This record gives sequence, C-alpha cells and structure tokens, in this order.
Amino acid sequence: MDTKLSRRSFAKSLAAAPALLRGQQSPRARVKIDTERVIGDIDPLLWGNFMLMFVAMFVYLGASQEGVAAKGRLFTSGYPVRTAMITDFRTLTHGQSIRDAGNLLVSTSQHDFPVMHGDTVIGILTRSALVHAMLTHGPDAYVSGAMTREFMRVPPDMPLTEALAKLSTPGACVLVMDGEDRLVGILNSEHLSQFILLRQVSAAQEKMHRD
Repeated sequence: MDTKLSRRSFAKSLAAAPALLRGQQSPRARVKIDTERVIGDIDPLLWGNFMLMFVAMFVYLGASQEGVAAKGRLFTSGYPVRTAMITDFRTLTHGQSIRDAGNLLVSTSQHDFPVMHGDTVIGILTRSALVHAMLTHGPDAYVSGAMTREFMRVPPDMPLTEALAKLSTPGACVLVMDGEDRLVGILNSEHLSQFILLRQVSAAQEKMHRD
C-alpha cells in the first residue's frame, strides 16, 4: 500500500513539475515564452502578408536611393570637382586649441577644418570630432590630438560624377588638392547637394523657356 501511494505521489510530482518550473522562471524567460506564443498564434496568412510588406519596404528604399544616385549623376555629368568645391574656407594649425576651432565653427558656416603644418595638410577636424574633444579633453586641448589624419582627397579636375561615391554618406567631406599637394578647396556632401539643386533649377528654367 505504501509503495503504491509513494509511486502515485511521485507521478503527481512529475506532472506538476513543468508548472512549478514555469513559476520559477525569470521575468525575461516568461516574456520570451509569451512572445513566442503570440507569434505562434499569428495567422499564417497575416504573417506572410507582413513579410511581403517588409520586403517591399526595403525594395522601395533601395529604388529611392538608386533614383537619387541617378539624379546626382545626371546633374553632375560634364562638370569637374572645381566647379562645385568651396574655395572660401578657413584652416587650423596643429598647435591651435579646441577653443580656437570652436570659435571658427561658430563664426563661419564651415563644418570641417583642414589642419595645416606650414603649407602641408596633416589632417582634418570634423565638427563631431571637435565637439567630442571639447567634451572629453576640454577647450585647451590641442587640435592635433583631435584631428583625423586619414582623409579623402581628390584632384580639382576629377569628374564630379566620380566624386559622388566619396560623398554618398551625410557629413562626408573630401579635400581638393592639386598635383603638388596644395589645398585648393573643400567639397562636402551638403555643398554637393546644393550644387545639384541649383543644376535642377537651372535645367527646369531652360525647359520652361524652350516650351
């Protein structure tokens, strides 16, 4: 009799074990189980439609980006870099302070500053790097410690369409340097966008006059 009772009690304990374990699970584990249950309860047809919409969104975004790139190539074709570059710009020396760079950032519309050692470009100080240095090292830190020594350069006679890839990301900047490594201009993504916008307006006006 005792043996039968003990076996019966053991069987009940085994049956109750999963419930006890669920009660002892951490909140994160219970959330995971609930999430899996909700996903499992979604109608397969609705889930399929959702996945189709998700894929369609990425296709649309890719097509939009390709359309922007095609428009950029259209309105920059036939122009060299020198026609779109910034020629009125300010530079910093490697011994100047972050405070000096901050004053330039405030007093001009420039976001990226070439850093010079004599007549040689040794780096570039971007706006984000300037702000980071101000927060982490203070205004008296040297520009040379915050600048980026690896920077992109292009010749002034490079076709503007070839420079598009280098300026495809927001905030991108290239230094325009001649054959003797002299700095002659700056070209960034914002200024290039303005150039393309003006070309679009000019093309629209020409079309209106023809019509």
